[in-house]
Amino acid sequence: MTVRSYRQVAAGVVVALAVPVFFRLCTLLIEHGIMSIDEPIDWTPSTIIALSEIVLGPLGVVIAGRGAGVRGVIAWIVLLVVTIPILFLVWAFCVLMLSAALGAPF
Repeated sequence: MTVRSYRQVAAGVVVALAVPVFFRLCTLLIEHGIMSIDEPIDWTPSTIIALSEIVLGPLGVVIAGRGAGVRGVIAWIVLLVVTIPILFLVWAFCVLMLSAALGAPF
């Protein structure tokens, strides 16, 4: 496997980690008092953002895999089996940090 396009690999990583980075950025802004959540939140947009990780995560992995030159069914299965759980753990950590910053840890 040789990397065909470093830009495509970087773009895939950016797409896959867009939602967790957004959640972590919101957490940091809330913790430092730059952003405040004083009014009731309409959870529809945040639910859409959270559910978008179901699409953006694997999509980013596929984009990065194509850029990395992954070939063969077994290689793709291994790539997805290894990266999707790691991506989920990163996403879950960022969501828990955000909910803790909002004052509702669980």
